[in-house]
Amino acid sequence: MADKEIGKVVTTAQFNKNQCNNNIAKAFEKVMFYNHK
Repeated sequence: MADKEIGKVVTTAQFNKNQCNNNIAKAFEKVMFYNHK
């Protein structure tokens, strides 16, 4: 039971980290795009 709970928490943390990284990447792309104009 404990292992499953820990697994869930780790998975959620990884997911949140990925979401955050995606947002940073998108923002970075926008900045690069505007800088090229």
